[in-house]
Amino acid sequence: MLVESHLKTSQRLATASQAKLGTASSFAATQAAWRFYAHEKTTLSKLSEPLVAASCEGVAAYCTDYALIVHDWSVLNYWNHDSKTDRKGFHGTACGYELQSSIVLSDNNGLPLGVMAQNLTTQHGVWSSYQDDDLQKEQEHLQELAQRVQWLEKQPIDKQQVHIVDREGDAVEWLRACPKSLWLIRCRKTSTVSFEGKSYKIQELAKQLTATPHAREVRYKGKIAYQRIADCPVTLIRPAQPKRQAALIKGEPIAAHLVVSRITDANGKLLAEWYLLSNAPVTAQTLATWYYWRWQIECFFKLLKQQGLQLEDWQQESGLAIAKRLLVASQACVLVWQLHYENTQQANEIKHFLVRLSGRQMKKNRPITPSALLEGLWLFLTLMDTLDHYPLDQLRQFKQFVDAFWTGDKVV
Repeated sequence: MLVESHLKTSQRLATASQAKLGTASSFAATQAAWRFYAHEKTTLSKLSEPLVAASCEGVAAYCTDYALIVHDWSVLNYWNHDSKTDRKGFHGTACGYELQSSIVLSDNNGLPLGVMAQNLTTQHGVWSSYQDDDLQKEQEHLQELAQRVQWLEKQPIDKQQVHIVDREGDAVEWLRACPKSLWLIRCRKTSTVSFEGKSYKIQELAKQLTATPHAREVRYKGKIAYQRIADCPVTLIRPAQPKRQAALIKGEPIAAHLVVSRITDANGKLLAEWYLLSNAPVTAQTLATWYYWRWQIECFFKLLKQQGLQLEDWQQESGLAIAKRLLVASQACVLVWQLHYENTQQANEIKHFLVRLSGRQMKKNRPITPSALLEGLWLFLTLMDTLDHYPLDQLRQFKQFVDAFWTGDKVV
């Protein structure tokens, strides 16, 4: 019932769990939800079990060779929520919590399959879905990332995992801590690598590489663009320097592959350039495509925050309460993803029906989105719930009564 209550897009002033029509009252539904979240047996690890199970099932059904696991961090801004006394301050005017999420994507088309792990960092520590249910001590991002990757590698996923991280993952510290893992990271142009026995900055080495002669058509910021790839084998030999530590830590060399992805317009103007490092045994074109799919985690944050569930307006008064409800809301997102992934005739008919029911005006190149499905699902479930509680003749009488106001036949 709680998952169904999150199958809807929310407004800033109406961000509580939605009560179903069959519930005795909205107040009763709210009280029942509060008792569930506050119960001692409702722990983060228990709430995350369905998410991990759905992720493993999704990988088995929709991945061919690899499970792509994307990691990222996002600030949840509750700057005017004074009742949340465990908020922490961030740069600028942001004040709230930090959300860390790990979602799994299909290696066939990059569509999201599930949410594997989530952390919520507060002023006093970290609430984690994959560690003990007690408050954890806050760690540096990359120290915690190495710990999380090691935990993920122990989960019952039947495909080899590839961990995809943005530029913050450009550090040999966590790579050396996970020597048996496969990874794909975006590196900084000033990072150094060794190529043919010489040390180069990434940007300098990229200029010497020859790109593929034929460009691949891609979409960049909604417009048609063209991608060319250049690549070469490199070795990472630089020492690690963890944050808050002045000493450099030497380690074993790390063999990797440098991929340079250049995006241009039809006239050859450079629009974007990515420098990627990976140890995954696949082609450079495949690595560039996988990193392009990393944007799915940004879409997930957007669905949670602006386009769907209005996470930053939730009224729960602690990080733990937010974390518990977030895991339930994530199950609603996974359900929408599963529906979005299905490509049978019946599934496509249902998806177009839900989008039409949502009333959204869609782009031609994106006729179906998770946000529209989220809105349409709630309306559909409400419609079916209505038919279970009111006879069809009574509903028609209600409609006639309302229509009378438009036609002027209403007698006051």
